[in-house]
Amino acid sequence: MITSLLIAYGAFSSIMHGSWYEREYIDDVRRTHSLYASRHSLAGIVELDIDTANIVGDSLEVGAPGIHEGFSFMITFKRGHTTNAVPTNLGDLYQDDHHYELGYVLSKHDTTLILYHYDERYVLVQETKYKRVPSGTMSALQFTVNKTLFSGRYNVVDSSGKQRPINGAMPLRFEATRFACTTPRRTTTVSW
Repeated sequence: MITSLLIAYGAFSSIMHGSWYEREYIDDVRRTHSLYASRHSLAGIVELDIDTANIVGDSLEVGAPGIHEGFSFMITFKRGHTTNAVPTNLGDLYQDDHHYELGYVLSKHDTTLILYHYDERYVLVQETKYKRVPSGTMSALQFTVNKTLFSGRYNVVDSSGKQRPINGAMPLRFEATRFACTTPRRTTTVSW
């Protein structure tokens, strides 16, 4: 028991730490280029905020903002239904005997967190996948939506008329009077 608990601590501490966004929603936003058109693909939990420095005993609180409200749940460092998952205290509002586990899948290029929803017989009902964002950014979902919708090549012009290029996602705060954005779909110029 102690050995498996230490393995879970070590694996989950390095793998799960960080801010994570719901992948299906962002994939749909990328496809539609519209937050409104993609709204139906949002899960109940749109991001996960995991700070493994806050492990207490065999448990860790996970921040779990939804679309309108934020809440949290606990994970316990015990083996879940599969070797790469741990049980949570999340419940199902409609089925008391349903439960959730948080797990991960590693690939060569990426890590995916998965929130597994099981019925009373451990039959998988649903899984929601999450991807990590760079540390130190704003909320995981906000960062990824901005990056998805506003990535491109920008020319920012400050109040003195000096122009400078910016590649990647447009910064949210800058002193400029005009900028032009070129994305794969269109070029937009905004002045104020």
